[in-house]
Amino acid sequence: MKEVQGCLWEEAPAVNGQELERTLETLAALGDFERALGDMYATCARVWSDDAKFWARFVEAETRHAELMGRIAGLISSDPASFGPGRPLTAAATRAQVEYIKERTRKFADGSTAPRTALLVAAELERSVLEQRFYELVATDDPEYRSLVKTIVGETEKHARWLDERLKADA
Repeated sequence: MKEVQGCLWEEAPAVNGQELERTLETLAALGDFERALGDMYATCARVWSDDAKFWARFVEAETRHAELMGRIAGLISSDPASFGPGRPLTAAATRAQVEYIKERTRKFADGSTAPRTALLVAAELERSVLEQRFYELVATDDPEYRSLVKTIVGETEKHARWLDERLKADA
């Protein structure tokens, strides 16, 4: 028996065919989500230049997260039999979040948003299902996948703590 995402299966069903296409499309959208976050944080660094170092830490990590989403997609596409269908996360829902981030970024860029609002939006996004539970898109025991997920989730949790600390300090 094989334990995958807390379930015991004789053999996990493989992500293949249409499911593989959907999974890869969703991972591409998740990469766009991470890049959009990085762009939003870069805008925050420009608009609130006295906090540029604070925001720059996020920019670097989100850029890396986008790259890791590409690596995850590569793992799945190279060996789909090692990955089973997981949580139904869609590219369309992810793209809607990307559009939300882009809209917030435009509002931040015009300087009419308070810095605290930017912190609140960032904290909300860092705690979103896309950031916290994206890894449930597939079920697997693949050690490289688990390592990549651990990196992204760990850094995302760190981001949420940094934002909470800043919000408390600015209260």
